[in-house]
Amino acid sequence: MSAKPILVTQGFTITFEAKPITTPAIKKAFMAIHGWGEDELQRMGFYSFFVASVSAWKDGVELATEHIGPCCYKKPSDFYTEYKDFHFADMVEKTVANARRSP
Repeated sequence: MSAKPILVTQGFTITFEAKPITTPAIKKAFMAIHGWGEDELQRMGFYSFFVASVSAWKDGVELATEHIGPCCYKKPSDFYTEYKDFHFADMVEKTVANARRSP
């Protein structure tokens, strides 16, 4: 398990991994979709672009994973702490549901 364990729920260990996005075109497309310019991005303090992966593990076996990206937060841990009720909560719910269906 290379991802960071975040919580245990319904018998599954939930992990989080932030895979950095370094492709300028993806960052620019994300900013354009949200109507952000480079100056605004700096003022807001957001600087980390990444793909978020949330996985459900049991007995050392990864049973399900959900991905979302690009994400943009001041730091990746904000995804599952300060903003945990946004995408993270949905990803945990889906990952656990998929893990339950896993053989």
